[in-house]
Amino acid sequence: MGWESKRTYFQDYTRIHLRQVIYLTFNDSPGGIYSSQVIDTCRFLESEKIANVRLVAFVSLRKYFSFRKIIRSAFGNSIVLPMWPGIQNWRKNLGRLRRIISKAKPDVIICRGIFATNLALDSGCKVKVCFDGRGAYFSEFSEYDVSNGRFSTAEIKELEQRAIGESNFRLAVSNALISYWKKQYAYSDNRHVVIPCTLAPHHLNNKESGRTDSEIRIVFSGGTGGWQSLQVLESILAPAFRNEQRLRLVILAKTLPDNFTMAREFPGRISNTWLTEKEVPAALSSCDYGWLVRENSVTNEVASPVKFAEYLAAGLQIIISRDLGDFSAFVEQHGCGMLVETPVINVIPEVSGLQKAHNKQLALKHFVKQVYRKEFLEICS
Repeated sequence: MGWESKRTYFQDYTRIHLRQVIYLTFNDSPGGIYSSQVIDTCRFLESEKIANVRLVAFVSLRKYFSFRKIIRSAFGNSIVLPMWPGIQNWRKNLGRLRRIISKAKPDVIICRGIFATNLALDSGCKVKVCFDGRGAYFSEFSEYDVSNGRFSTAEIKELEQRAIGESNFRLAVSNALISYWKKQYAYSDNRHVVIPCTLAPHHLNNKESGRTDSEIRIVFSGGTGGWQSLQVLESILAPAFRNEQRLRLVILAKTLPDNFTMAREFPGRISNTWLTEKEVPAALSSCDYGWLVRENSVTNEVASPVKFAEYLAAGLQIIISRDLGDFSAFVEQHGCGMLVETPVINVIPEVSGLQKAHNKQLALKHFVKQVYRKEFLEICS
């Protein structure tokens, strides 16, 4: 047998004997977060020879064809199915999932969120179910009504408790989320791993922006959902803008709230634009600080916003509130930002090139998937 034949034989043998994994998502829209946290995870598990992965995605019926095209073009080994109309009818998707599991015969199902996990548990199939916990669901529904009243908080609490209690294994995005499970649901198991939201490949190896101006730029990247606390930014940041004319605010969001007064008070110093996910790294690299100040809520106390890692990868210092997941303590420990503990900020210093280089190294050390290979192996074992 020649060398090429031996290599092909070894690759085929390895693939046949890898663990078979289904990554199950329910009612998730393909976008930047889905790409970096779902698609990239599937690719990582396969490229690292950890598992053979089939992505099974239940998506909105209204956008089924466009979503299927996006997901299948990003990860070929995908089954994309239209959800039964109305997310409150989530249980009616069980029959199709049972047929997929029966045919695929996976060793492990990684379930993103409480609905996917409860569907897998209800399937009755003899398979390891891993709950991929992205946050505190009961708190999100209670504090921000993310379902627009389609679910009672009691039902969400029951689904979350079952996902935590009956799964064979669990993935949490923060140690703070594990503490929430223990406090809220008396979780006492140790069959879990903690993997924070990690970087998509296009956020790695950002080039310097080549700026020559003396501006101090702060960037807010993301949506304007209630938990992201954009309204908090104005009250805290406006005094610093009055004291320092070099300050600029870059908001990477689709729209600004009508009542965002800073745009009127500081004309020409506030910019608002919406970029594709591939354009974001360059925009971040042209800034100095990333804004991650959020209101005090359980949702935020357990969170792992991916923009934290994206800010670091761009070299930014991070302006962050206390008790934001595990990241507030991270900022204190590594000196990569400012912890906001007063009602206002009056002074924001310049950021040195040395500090930016340090922050980029922190991102590579703590927020790439390769760092968590051992944890992914444990999930798929």
